[in-house]
Amino acid sequence: MKIGKITAVIAVRKNSERVKNKNIKPFNDTNLLENKIKTLLRVKNLDDIIVSSDCEKMLSLANSLGVKTHIRDDYYASNECPGSENLKYLAQEIESDYILYTPVTSPLVKAETYEWIINKFRSFGDEFDSIITINYIKDFLWLNDKPLNYNPLNCPRSQDLKSIFKLNFGACLLSRETMIKNKYIVGDKPYWHELENKEGIDIDIPFDFNIAELVYEKNVKEKFTNKKSMILDCTIRDGGFENNFNFTEKEVKRNLKASSDIGYNYFEIGYLTDPKILTKKDGLWRNVPFKLITKIKKEINPRCKISAMIDCWRYNINDLPPSDQTDIDLIRVCSYEEQVDMALSMCKTIKSLGYEVSLNIICTSHISIDSFIELRNKLISEDFLDFLCFADSYGALTPDYVKKIMTLFRNMNPNVLIGFHAHDNMSLSMANTITALENGADMVDGTYTGIGRGGGNLPLEIITLYLNISKNYNLDLNALFTYLDLTTKDEEDIERIKQAICGILNVHPYRLRDIAGKSILETYTELNSLSLKDKARYPSKWLKI
Repeated sequence: MKIGKITAVIAVRKNSERVKNKNIKPFNDTNLLENKIKTLLRVKNLDDIIVSSDCEKMLSLANSLGVKTHIRDDYYASNECPGSENLKYLAQEIESDYILYTPVTSPLVKAETYEWIINKFRSFGDEFDSIITINYIKDFLWLNDKPLNYNPLNCPRSQDLKSIFKLNFGACLLSRETMIKNKYIVGDKPYWHELENKEGIDIDIPFDFNIAELVYEKNVKEKFTNKKSMILDCTIRDGGFENNFNFTEKEVKRNLKASSDIGYNYFEIGYLTDPKILTKKDGLWRNVPFKLITKIKKEINPRCKISAMIDCWRYNINDLPPSDQTDIDLIRVCSYEEQVDMALSMCKTIKSLGYEVSLNIICTSHISIDSFIELRNKLISEDFLDFLCFADSYGALTPDYVKKIMTLFRNMNPNVLIGFHAHDNMSLSMANTITALENGADMVDGTYTGIGRGGGNLPLEIITLYLNISKNYNLDLNALFTYLDLTTKDEEDIERIKQAICGILNVHPYRLRDIAGKSILETYTELNSLSLKDKARYPSKWLKI
């Protein structure tokens, strides 16, 4: 039985050659160093984690993630230092009984695999002094013009080749003394543990990096298959730009009740704004009174939470009472890229007052990926944000850029949920929102009929239909269509909703002619009851099917 402290050692340096900056360059929704640290942090039976590096950025990242660091002398991070000398040096520098040497270049080893390896190692007596992960090679190998593992005159099938294996460096666990003595990560009596092929991927060249990233992406996407994301109704807040926030109290209560009945998670009741900058044209919901929120919430008793928005440059945070005095659950703080530090300071204050808090980055179509990476590094270890939301304020984003943003931030911090707010200037709000959801968004925003300034917002009714029918959400469509029948007066909006119903249900558009004049609810009910054949085809005297 192996007794003693086990420390994972992650050795990284700033000058990687074959894959430039591989340790901290973006790797799907993380980087290789961050990925390795986060994986090891989930290993229950590991005693300690140390990152050894000559790079300030890498050491800073390790510190932000809460693991120990070791500043490596420049020589031992240089090309002049032989590998064996570097391994001996690392073991001498680390105070531990046993060392789990695990480079970042094996990014797909699971936390559960590390746990199994540690338990297996501790069960050893004197028969083994180390455990090393390997993969078998079933290839026709030659060295110095001679075959290594087969006879060309009696060529076997590939599966019958002699078993040759390679070290994949996923995990190398041995005593510190043995590592110092051997100047290597293999003991004198090693136990060879085979990893499944994808866990054993070892990054050596750019092609390996790309393959590992694709496999990682597939693993991540599987986690989203049955995910149910939240929906926020911002009709009153964002739709208020269409009528200077002059909704009636009756309209707001009716809106809130519908969103609660449908099953949305948040209802954004308006803005909080510095009274000094309000104009006579601004209605109540531009700076919604706290007493009014309490009154409405008491009368409606909604199941959804109440949200309000602050523009960080338009509100004095000292005017905000504690959450138990306002009946607001979530406050979202809007910020341009240049104002993030000011907005984050406000978010910290809001969190201290007892609210859920969201940082909403606006005008994201003007922000570069490099700037997003800087923001991610800033927020990776913060514990005061509940949401980080990205708004396509100008409706200029396309799905490929939405995917990049969501991918970059979805694994940033387990305590921060990611949101997306789409505008429809290029008729891409639905496509962009679906892309956001498919790539990990925890919450999306919308307004009824897409009401909002510019090109309008994502129409709530369309995303609700899509999520219910295509993704098996359990939202109340009867409540949705009853509300729309009551409130939607514009004939173009009504026709667009009905055409959306046709599209989501995969129905021939001529079926709408058969039920012209029907309400939205009746239209949905009748189209949904059609047989698959009747949805797919429309009767014609010329069509012989």
